[in-house]
Amino acid sequence: HYKCKNDAKIAIFDKNSSLSVVYKNSKNLPFRLIYNGSANEYICLEPQTSMANSPNSPFDRDFAGFNTVKPHKNNVFVSKILLKKGNKL
Repeated sequence: HYKCKNDAKIAIFDKNSSLSVVYKNSKNLPFRLIYNGSANEYICLEPQTSMANSPNSPFDRDFAGFNTVKPHKNNVFVSKILLKKGNKL
């Protein structure tokens, strides 16, 4: 489980093809849960609004990402997946 820097981007670089898959999310999705199953078939970079179990974490709520949605309100989340040559974000 990782917290992204301010740009909310994470990338995977494939050395064989010299391509990067860049996963860019809106800043209200600052955390990523990285899962790769058996480590040889796939990888999942799941964007999350908060760290796992954030309401019970010992961290400040601003850092842990804990938030709520008030009645009759909504949140908008944006994700973009880009394919780029090289390993630069």
